Amino acid sequence: MTDVKGKPGQDRLRLYIGASVILILISIGLFATYVFGTKKMYDESVNNVYTTILEFQEGSLKETVERTIKDVELERSRVMNELESFYKSIGTFSEEKLENDRIENLLKAFKDIHIVNEYSVKTHWMIWDHTQGALKYTNDEVAQDIDTQGAFEAHIIKHYKYKMIFKTLSDEYTIVMGTKEADIDEAVKAVSANKIRELALDDGGYIWVDEIVNYGEADEYAIRLVQPNRIDTEGMLLSMDEKDADINFPFLNELEDIKKYGESTNKYYYKKKDSNELGLKLGYTKLYPRYNWMIGTGIYLEELEQYHVQNIKRFEEELQKQIYITLINFVVLLFIVLITGGLLSSYYSFKKRELVEERNKILEGHYQILGKKYDKTHEILHDVKNHLASIYCLAMETQSQQLVNYIKSMNHDLSKLSHTVLTGNKMLDIILNDKMETMQKEEIQFDYNIQDVQLDFIEDKDLVSLLANAFNNAIEGAKRSEAKTIHFNLYAYNQAFITFKLVNSCDTLPKTKGNQLITTKEDKDFHGYGMRSMYKTAEKYEGRLGWEYSKEAKEFTLSITLPKA
Repeated sequence: MTDVKGKPGQDRLRLYIGASVILILISIGLFATYVFGTKKMYDESVNNVYTTILEFQEGSLKETVERTIKDVELERSRVMNELESFYKSIGTFSEEKLENDRIENLLKAFKDIHIVNEYSVKTHWMIWDHTQGALKYTNDEVAQDIDTQGAFEAHIIKHYKYKMIFKTLSDEYTIVMGTKEADIDEAVKAVSANKIRELALDDGGYIWVDEIVNYGEADEYAIRLVQPNRIDTEGMLLSMDEKDADINFPFLNELEDIKKYGESTNKYYYKKKDSNELGLKLGYTKLYPRYNWMIGTGIYLEELEQYHVQNIKRFEEELQKQIYITLINFVVLLFIVLITGGLLSSYYSFKKRELVEERNKILEGHYQILGKKYDKTHEILHDVKNHLASIYCLAMETQSQQLVNYIKSMNHDLSKLSHTVLTGNKMLDIILNDKMETMQKEEIQFDYNIQDVQLDFIEDKDLVSLLANAFNNAIEGAKRSEAKTIHFNLYAYNQAFITFKLVNSCDTLPKTKGNQLITTKEDKDFHGYGMRSMYKTAEKYEGRLGWEYSKEAKEFTLSITLPKA
């Protein structure tokens, strides 16, 4: 048996408090979500600014390195153009100077020809003696062992990028002057390295050059060619095992990136220029494959990090200010919502009470009218029965059998108008007989068991509220069931309590909210007041309203227990 003490006012209070708590929790959740969301947005904004600046700086570093690589390529083009012009001038000069075929004059001619070019590119000489079939003279170390004319000619084709070949007038000698690709590279490297070393970038920046000697096959993988920040390290081998102050492996990371992508961007700690202090540096290096050079530059991130920290601090202060403003607005809004909700809840409860009271008044008025009709009908029936008794006696004296039968028929019909339930309580009799008439129309089987109990302590309007509403609900459930039965019990318990028990057939489980029954009708705004009225009346007499449902028997039982005054 589900036992519910009839305190709808307290239930409404609990409901309002529960709803307020839920609203507060939801509001706190929304506020927390707003705070965390705003903080996340601020953090992302700060990080985006930092990332954007970092990307810009990285782009600037890449542009500097790319420009340097282009300068090296341009230097190489200049060297080659200079060599072309140089060889053209030597060709004209040699035709003028080397006219005789005497070796002494030839050697003197080489000595007199003072070869000068802007880049000091090495020039190789070779003299082949056709009379002896041997190499007469060379300053090319690779050509020292040449002993045939074929090897002599093959060497010229294979090794000399630029060359000038001419013979003496007597065809006794073939003279070759040439420049190798490696000679050009060495000259370009030397000139480019000097220019890079002397190049000064903004904010004390510089460019460094390392030449890879192996791609990780050995620990010492590169030679430092240019390092304006540490000139004392130029010419030294670089080790992949070298660590920075943060226990990073900058050289190892750089080489791995170079092998995979041809470029590398890394953060590491390195000595500041003109200082022994270490600073966090963003470095960018790119491979120049022609010379196996890693050309790089970088910037110290100290100022950027300080700017980033300042941004974070400024954003946090702004966020805190926004949170305070939002919190104040939130508290004010929550207060307004709670006050408004309380007022609306009170108004809604007041309107409900009005509707319940109005409904009870209508029910009470209905049964008062029925009571008056009951009294009037009872009086009329009493008088009519007396008149019919007198007429019956006269009819018997006159031996009018037809009249006697007519009077008996009228008495039978009048007996149907009399109330069949007599409990000693006028209002209870009216309610029961009224509902019996409804049950007859709905073809509901009704039986009852009523003890002789005193109900004088219950006001008529409260009895109507309890029983009329209870029977209405029972009839509503029974008429939809297959069995269509209602049983009513009224009894006293220990002379201290009285119990109304109403059992009706019901094929479906009643709808509930918490422990309280709710209406099954669609328009809940205009129905369900019968149950509220019953709860309220039970509360008035400090009673209890309980119910249970049996799935097996398909029966719904409602019990109302009231202490006797």
